[in-house]
Amino acid sequence: MNRGREKTSKYPRRSFCGEITADDINIPLDLTVEILKKLPAKSLVRFQCVSKQWSTIIGSRKDFIDSIVARSLAQPPRDNLHFIFHHFSLDPFFIF
Repeated sequence: MNRGREKTSKYPRRSFCGEITADDINIPLDLTVEILKKLPAKSLVRFQCVSKQWSTIIGSRKDFIDSIVARSLAQPPRDNLHFIFHHFSLDPFFIF
């Protein structure tokens, strides 16, 4: 019988009993609303299908919709698009 030392790690082994679900993570509603308010409108439309709660916040809360509209109106329009190309033979950068 060879009784060698057991291999030990400086990091303890974690036991994992299952998947983490959305019910396991509780983010306060007001924090969720504040995070969603900072997202672009295009993303908000996509995120309506994440959960029933998000769909309700994004689609039917008057205060949320008003804040998104106000933010959109306060931003300057994006008429000018700038492209930066890197070219090796001429000047290092061109801005159009």
